Amino acid sequence: MGRRTKKKAEHFQSLQSRISRSVLFVALFVFLASYICLYAFVYSYMSRQNDENCRIQLQQTESYIHHKVKSVIERLFYIQTNELFSRNLKKILFEENRNNGVILGEMAGVLSSYKATEPWLSTICLYTPKGSYSDMTVLMNENYDFKESSLYKDFLSQSSPLVWGDFYDDPVFISKRPVIPVIYRIEVEGVQEPSGLLVNLDQGKISEYIGQIESPSGAFAAICTEEGEVFADSIPSGYGWIRERLQELLQKTEEEGILRFKDHGQTVLGGWKQLHTTPWYVLYFYPEDLTGQLNGMACPLFLVNLGAATIIWLFTTRAVKRITGPMEDLARVMETVGETDYQAVFSYENKDEIGILTDSFNRMVENTGQYITRLKEEKEKVRIEQLLKRRAELIALQAQINPHFLYNTLDSIRWKAEEYEAEEISAMVQALATLFRIDLSRGREMIPISEELKHVSSYLSIQKYCYGDILDYQIQVQKALMGCYVPKIILQPLVENSIYHGLKEKDEGGRVQILGREEEGIIVLQVLDDGVGIEPKLLKRLEEGLHKGLVMNREGYGIFNVNERIRLYFGEKYGLSIENGPEAGAVVTLRMPLVREGEVGTYVSYFDSR
Repeated sequence: MGRRTKKKAEHFQSLQSRISRSVLFVALFVFLASYICLYAFVYSYMSRQNDENCRIQLQQTESYIHHKVKSVIERLFYIQTNELFSRNLKKILFEENRNNGVILGEMAGVLSSYKATEPWLSTICLYTPKGSYSDMTVLMNENYDFKESSLYKDFLSQSSPLVWGDFYDDPVFISKRPVIPVIYRIEVEGVQEPSGLLVNLDQGKISEYIGQIESPSGAFAAICTEEGEVFADSIPSGYGWIRERLQELLQKTEEEGILRFKDHGQTVLGGWKQLHTTPWYVLYFYPEDLTGQLNGMACPLFLVNLGAATIIWLFTTRAVKRITGPMEDLARVMETVGETDYQAVFSYENKDEIGILTDSFNRMVENTGQYITRLKEEKEKVRIEQLLKRRAELIALQAQINPHFLYNTLDSIRWKAEEYEAEEISAMVQALATLFRIDLSRGREMIPISEELKHVSSYLSIQKYCYGDILDYQIQVQKALMGCYVPKIILQPLVENSIYHGLKEKDEGGRVQILGREEEGIIVLQVLDDGVGIEPKLLKRLEEGLHKGLVMNREGYGIFNVNERIRLYFGEKYGLSIENGPEAGAVVTLRMPLVREGEVGTYVSYFDSR
């Protein structure tokens, strides 16, 4: 007793401690869940804000560059409207005896004035079917043939007024500066082949212009071709790896978008947008450090939430202690209530749930003291009543066997008496007398198998007289089982079921077999017929009823009666099973323990087994 009490104390946990821990766990869970959700929400919100800011800055950068490019293109258009330029161009195209020296000087003046007013302009020259003219500020490359270049082929094949070329080191002039070529198409009426104004934009000047665009600290921009080749940018040296990732940025077909780059331990928010009137893309980049931004907020937020959770837990623990204290006192009083001590009383003044529990406990102790005495007095009485009830159930089940067989037999005797001579009637009466004698068995509940076989044999003899040659039967039981005892009248209901529900449905009659053997201390008796068998639905219903130990009021009553009697005598692991035969008919198998004569009293304790 002391060891059990010690073991119980080792595993005892008070309700107060369990509730306090549960509240602590819930508070920590809510704190962590809310903190994580808030962190994720702020992270997502800041990410969307950065995307929007990047999109706005990208739009502004594109607008600045667009206006600058538009200004350059408009100046190209205005050159064509210059009277001196137009007059000299017509002289070049239509006059054979023109003064080339005057024309070269005047064209150079017009082109150089345009170049002087536009910082992006590196060089400028005019190509016509009758010759080429420059601003004469930089010497032209004599080995360069514009008509053999890919730029000239694009100029002839395209119908647009502007033809943009790929950036290269200027091959037209000896300066070889990195430039982006642009040709402005000039159509003159009466001349089939167009003229072109070739303008080389200075990459360095464009990069300077991009670097001067106002943007947030750390941001930078670039301009690239459709293939992702950068020709003007303000990218810092530490972010040179971005040039290698531009193909990833421009892999989509959309004209604009936002994408995050993560490389070299850096996260860069990048956006692209196609520059109007050009085949170029404007790129905008912004170093993003969301984690660093959130870390500044995370620590104060974490401490505030943790402090709130701690305060809640402390107040909850105090409240739980005030509530569970009386319950712990009541539990200690309950432990004092033993098998003989029913005088303990617990006092509690408040009218709440604990007060209701206290009143119930006090009434329970008082009532239990009274009930325990009655239970001891009635214990033996209940045991005897249960045994008597079992005996009555066996007798009642046995008495419920339908007596229609007796009526059918007597009716058969009457008809046989009219049809045949008295010998057959005598034999039938003798068989019936044997049947009744074994039925009574001088009040015995269990009889030897030999007598049970005589009983069922008498029944089959009577049925043989009734049905004649259409009924045949065979009994094969091991001789070693003849002295074993079984509950009486267990085979006749099974044989009757086979005849009336199996063979009677066949026009040509059939055969009934009774087999008996021993299997590892168990008697196995089988009743087989070659009748019509059992329908699957009915067979399933019969199997379920036998398994559950039910007694049905309709089909197969005799089978259920025998099954229930065997289960009442020997236990639920014994009884009947039923199935259709492999070829025809049905097979009913009965299993029960092997009971010798001296063991009968074990199963019918309060009655004479003889």
